Amino acid sequence: MTAPVGPGSPAPGVVVVSDALVDIIEYEDGTRTRHPGGAGLNLAVGVRRLGTAAVLAAPVSADHLGGWLRNAIADAGVTLVPLACSLPTGTAISRRVAGEPVYEFSAAIHERRYSYTPGDVAAIAAGSIVVVNSFPMHDPDQVAALVEVVRRAGRTFVVDPNVRPSLVRDVPAYRSGFRQLADVADVVKLSLQDIAGLDVGDPSEFVADLLRSGVRAVVLTRAADGVSVHTADGVVATAPVPVRPGPIVDTMGAGDATLARLVCGFAEYGIDLDTSQWSDLAREAMDLAADVCRISGGNLAALRLTEREER
Repeated sequence: MTAPVGPGSPAPGVVVVSDALVDIIEYEDGTRTRHPGGAGLNLAVGVRRLGTAAVLAAPVSADHLGGWLRNAIADAGVTLVPLACSLPTGTAISRRVAGEPVYEFSAAIHERRYSYTPGDVAAIAAGSIVVVNSFPMHDPDQVAALVEVVRRAGRTFVVDPNVRPSLVRDVPAYRSGFRQLADVADVVKLSLQDIAGLDVGDPSEFVADLLRSGVRAVVLTRAADGVSVHTADGVVATAPVPVRPGPIVDTMGAGDATLARLVCGFAEYGIDLDTSQWSDLAREAMDLAADVCRISGGNLAALRLTEREER
């Protein structure tokens, strides 16, 4: 599925409208490590690491930690579109409960706001794919503003609700915002955990409802059961979670890695894929997610990729 992409010739770009924050991982012995993070930053870094040009449009503070994040983004080869930000840099403390990350977000993350200058909109429209995977979907005004940006950009639009229960204080409002974004989306990527967090009932019926509403493809990750792809044309493809040596270190970033592989494929081949192509792309996404689960921090910049994955 993956075509060669040399270091000096990245594939058409992916623009991520999302977040950049400081991930603080707290271990069982009480020690902590700090990583550049946020679903948006992780996704953009992963996209660039996989050989596709990446742009991150995110509010980034002018404080010390904001400068640290800007440097990390630049070092990863990602182009930053710094949206206006009057808040301090947000943080997310993650702890492990039964092997899964549980997040505690700072006030700056709960209060974040996204606004766009004409220059920001032009930068977003310059990519071939626009994707959002962490966004204040509970806020009708911010959702409406992003819908307008997407319409003006006129690019393939991918939405991942990326539900974090500790961040979603109003589930009905968040669900409504997600559905408004899905109404203008070409592809929706979500997990069984997202579906539970959105409180929408049966996963199969929810996927079918998204396809009836005009979404062209839905990618559903099913934890240990892998991933399934469902398209409006009736294509169904699946891929299992691969067996890997060594223990699972951290599931943080697995969803972002999955999405990174998917959008790189879309940038290269589009979204009108046949069953075989969807199967290949889904398998590659699961392979990458399994590898990410064996490193700490969830960022693809820390992962040693195979020659096939890097190109």
